Amino acid sequence: MMLAAKNPEFMLTEPEAKQLAEAIANYLRHSKVAVDPKTRDLGMLLFVAATIEGPRIIGMVNRHADERKRQRQVAAEQAGANVMPLNPAYRMPGL
Repeated sequence: MMLAAKNPEFMLTEPEAKQLAEAIANYLRHSKVAVDPKTRDLGMLLFVAATIEGPRIIGMVNRHADERKRQRQVAAEQAGANVMPLNPAYRMPGL
C-alpha cells in the first residue's frame, strides 16, 4: 500500500485485490503454519491501521516541514540584507 501511495502503477483494482487475496488464502490452506486466530486478527488490525494512518502521518510530517521552511524563508526576507553571520571572529570591514 505504501508503495502504491507514491507510485500509482502499483495501485490494485478491486478484482486484482480479490484475486491476490484468494491466491494467498489458497496458499495458506496448504501451509503447515498454524496461526492463532487472535494473533492473525491483531496482525490485520495493525496492517489496516498502518495503511489508513500511515499516509496521514506522512502528510502531517511533510506539512510541518513545509511550514518550517516557509517560516525560515519569511524570517530571512524580513531580515533583509542586514543579517550578519554569527561568528565572533568576523570583523566588519572598515572597523
